[in-house]
Parts: sequence; C-alpha cells; structure tokens
Amino acid sequence: MQTNKHTSGPWFRTVSQHNGETVCDICTAAENGEPKEIIARVNHCVITPGLAISNEVRANAHLIAAAPDLLAALEACQTQLAEYVAYFQKRGGCSVEIESAEEQARAAIAKAKGDA
Repeated sequence: MQTNKHTSGPWFRTVSQHNGETVCDICTAAENGEPKEIIARVNHCVITPGLAISNEVRANAHLIAAAPDLLAALEACQTQLAEYVAYFQKRGGCSVEIESAEEQARAAIAKAKGDA
C-alpha cells in the first residue's frame, strides 16, 4: 500500500488573529481538538482588522480543508469505477461516460499526489 506524501488529515479551517490581523488557516488537530500544525494560509485572507473574511475566502478554506477526505473518497470511487469498466469491457464494452469518469478520477488523483 502506497503511503501519502501529504500531511495526514483530517484538516480543518480556523479563523484567528495573527500579527493583529484576522487570518484563515488550514490546520491539523491535536488530540484535544485544538489546532496542532498549520498546513496552509488561504491566499488573500489577511484582512484589515474589523472586516469580515469574504465568503470566497471561507469557501476556499473549506475546500482546502476537505482535500484529504476528497482524495480518499475519489480513490475509493476510482477503484470501483476501474472494476466496473474492466467487468463490462470483458462483456462487450462499457459506456464512454463511465470510462471517461474513471480516467478523470485517475488523472485528478495523480495531480493531487504530484504524479501528474
């Protein structure tokens, strides 16, 4: 079994103060649930004190925080799609859409792991 090169999840989003400004970080969790390690700071998220973080920054942070879960789910789906494609190719063919979905999943996984 191949191990991931990235920091293990789960990751979560935090909003905190850094050098007097509000920032949005992606962190791992310590056993007590508190932030342990900052994985990333969302670009353009440092804001003027007193202003709210934009909805776009929040959405970007949520997407980044979900990355380990999304990768694991996509790997599970890609495995099932590959088995489905192989099964139906032996029996006369598989739909182009299913084959394309499996190829897209495989490419996205490779990109996420730095193999593309």
